[in-house]
Amino acid sequence: MIGVLTSAVVLFLAPSASAAVAVTTRVNVSTSGTQGAGESNGSSISVDGRYVAFTSGATNLVAGDTNGRRDIFLHDRQPGTTE
Repeated sequence: MIGVLTSAVVLFLAPSASAAVAVTTRVNVSTSGTQGAGESNGSSISVDGRYVAFTSGATNLVAGDTNGRRDIFLHDRQPGTTE
């Protein structure tokens, strides 16, 4: 389940009801773990929960993002990478 916290507009992945341990994970972060410095939304998650795609106006999620436009990002939860 993807949740959008509208006051800060960040994306979190909430645990499933069958999860052994309930851990909520922020997914709109850079590979280094830096929180996105802009609104993120429009999310979609893979069936196995590994990949989360989302749109964002943040310019600090990947190196060289200088186009001044919203981009589509893919966060891989296993290694914690964002492209």
